[in-house]
Amino acid sequence: HTPLAPGVKEMLAKVNGIRDFRWDRPMITSLCFSRADVRKRMVKVITDYSCQHPEVDFLHVWVDDGGGNKCECAACGKRTPSDWYVMMLHELDRALTAAGSKMRIVFIGYSDLLWAPKEGAAPLDPKRFSFVYANGGGSYTAPRKPVAETTPRVPPYEGNTTRRDRGPEEFLGFLRGWQRFFSGDSMLFEYYLGGGRQTFGQYSLARVIHGDTRMLGDLKLDGLISCQASRVFFPTGLPMY
Repeated sequence: HTPLAPGVKEMLAKVNGIRDFRWDRPMITSLCFSRADVRKRMVKVITDYSCQHPEVDFLHVWVDDGGGNKCECAACGKRTPSDWYVMMLHELDRALTAAGSKMRIVFIGYSDLLWAPKEGAAPLDPKRFSFVYANGGGSYTAPRKPVAETTPRVPPYEGNTTRRDRGPEEFLGFLRGWQRFFSGDSMLFEYYLGGGRQTFGQYSLARVIHGDTRMLGDLKLDGLISCQASRVFFPTGLPMY
């Protein structure tokens, strides 16, 4: 990859004592979000894009696409990744308002961001933000089943060493944690027709999608997005329908 400009490497997440591209992949490299200058640069890029593209109704603002890669410096360790993320989203909201942009921002619960901000975090404005819950459904061999509305436990967040069981109770626990923080428009994010599933087993997959869609009301979600190719109508198109 191209050598980093002076001062940029210090803005990357510190993992195992090193600040560098994670697995040599910029997309899966986190940043040192405790640094105000890092958040400021992120906010500026997003605000500039929003002002240049007023035709966009909903802009997804995610951070690094991966887990086990969050900054371990002393400053970042004082808050969870979600707390730093929400802090930056508040700063973005103020910048967009100052710029006169009414664009809606979609924030995500995924990987290390499945843990909602700690109690007392300032809530996000539901007129500006929407929430997407991306806690993948795995093999999609069967629809989701209802889970008793007790208080589902989630594992404590332990930085880059945290392990999850990916069970239905944990799925609901993470979701309810974010819903206690944010009560606005929200949606589920799945991969129904990705990874080769667009050709084989379309009838059974259609039943899975149908069952999961019927669960959205119980999950208190307003809709879903499927990460996939858009033109997947062979041989039947039934899952898309």
